[in-house]
Amino acid sequence: TMLTSCADDRTFEERNIPRPETSDDIGDCVVYKAPVTNYKVIYGKEADGLVTCIPKGRWGSVSWYLNADRNVNKLEYNDSPLVIDTRIKDLLLKSGEIDEVMATHIAHLFIRDPLSAYKDRIEVDDTQSDDHFETIQSTNWQTVRFKPPPIQTPDTPYIGWRVEFRPLEVQLTDEENAAFSVVVVLIAKAIRFFGLRLYMPISKVDENMQNSEKRDAATQEKFWWRDSIRVEKEKKEQEGGKGEGEEKEEEEWRKMSVDEIMNGNKEKGVKGLMD
Repeated sequence: TMLTSCADDRTFEERNIPRPETSDDIGDCVVYKAPVTNYKVIYGKEADGLVTCIPKGRWGSVSWYLNADRNVNKLEYNDSPLVIDTRIKDLLLKSGEIDEVMATHIAHLFIRDPLSAYKDRIEVDDTQSDDHFETIQSTNWQTVRFKPPPIQTPDTPYIGWRVEFRPLEVQLTDEENAAFSVVVVLIAKAIRFFGLRLYMPISKVDENMQNSEKRDAATQEKFWWRDSIRVEKEKKEQEGGKGEGEEKEEEEWRKMSVDEIMNGNKEKGVKGLMD
């Protein structure tokens, strides 16, 4: 059987980088062979049959956190096996311009061969074109994609660094698609404005993704979520007077329903995203 899946992508400007003059919202369709199952999207279970030696296929949940702020993104959160091309990583590190976290990310992307190549784009000047890079970058369909700016020319508008949010499924009506798009934008802005701490080990993200693909997951499944997504302020007494506020980050997760994640649960002492 042939199964066609569509993804509704939303691209967000990366934090601390000037806002681009234009936005880049991309939708893509992927066609591939897969059995009819109770799993309803192109990630995870459906992608497993397409890969033989790499833990995740080109379609899958994000494999590697890039945030260099170790107060927020701890190294141990990247706890899932990651296959990389060590030659690519060594080359990037020797340049002295790319840190180890980003070099590891790029080296992971380049473990795969390009899916397509155009006769007139094989021999190009890489200082003037990013076609060779995008041939690999744009054929890794993970739930989040970090997008560097395209090569600028005097005739093109400025486009900065972007983060593409990719797991949304295309809905049946325009109204539903618009609603999801607006909510995702609002949530992204709220995360940045309030400085919410949503990081968890990648292994838990993988488990969440697998559960999310099941039938009726939004009402029947539970997902790993941080007990507290806000940084609590603690006051401690110091010698000679009151101490300054000190941030304390909870390092505990539990499985919650989508309702609890969004709206909280007073009995369990859980505050939701909407609280």
